[in-house]
Amino acid sequence: MKKFILSGFFILTFIFLSSCSISKETITKPKPEILESDITEMHGKMENAERLDLFVEQVNKNVKDKVRLVRYTIEGDPIFHILDFNGEKLILTIDTSYDQYGQGGKTKYECKGIKKTETDVETNYFLTGCPNNEVGNLLTISYDTGKEDYFGFRLKFGKTKKQEINTKEQSVTMALPNGDYKVVKDFQLSRNEMNQIYKYMLFSNYLGEKKFSSNCGDSLETPYELTVWINDATREIKWKECDQSKDGKKMTKLANEIISILKKNPVYKELLQDFSGI
Repeated sequence: MKKFILSGFFILTFIFLSSCSISKETITKPKPEILESDITEMHGKMENAERLDLFVEQVNKNVKDKVRLVRYTIEGDPIFHILDFNGEKLILTIDTSYDQYGQGGKTKYECKGIKKTETDVETNYFLTGCPNNEVGNLLTISYDTGKEDYFGFRLKFGKTKKQEINTKEQSVTMALPNGDYKVVKDFQLSRNEMNQIYKYMLFSNYLGEKKFSSNCGDSLETPYELTVWINDATREIKWKECDQSKDGKKMTKLANEIISILKKNPVYKELLQDFSGI
């Protein structure tokens, strides 16, 4: 009888512990709200980077300002960095409450300011006068195409999208003065030009979901078509110049930056001169 009771006790204990274990696994925290005004960075995808640039300018002018930077871990958990400048000092609050592998909670640090530095391959945002360098290294965005397995793109533009730059095919299609188009083979952009274009793409969040205006002008409006090949992935985006949505204006700005780099390319400029008499 004692053995039966003892066995029953162990069975009930096992069931109780098992149920506790299951209940712990099923408890999940509510997802945090990501605001439209937040600056977000997820594995190289940037949103609202211009807001962080504005914050840097405000701090350097001793103007009060406050922003929130959301960075995501490899597992996809958000870590919040609240930057609050009161005109004299900058308070950084790091909130890891939603990081499942972190310690959780909020930690505050007092810093003096924030700086931005840029090179040919990366942009750095770092806080000055912080307790340690690890806290000071706020954000680094790398756009070194040499570190990618492959990076290439094709941009179609112009009234009929016949003008094109295609780095995969190493070609450029130019509009001639007589109205015709000329395809030039063996055309390449330099590594520095490719890095700059990749930088503009990252800061435009080209990998993110886009919300374009569904009612934008007629068929005469200038259309764009951008295809990006990055490692094993392909991203295709189509929009029109008349699109005044947030994403529409951002992508048109990106296209114009790419076209500007193209027009400054010395080989392209020589080709324009060669075809000017046609």
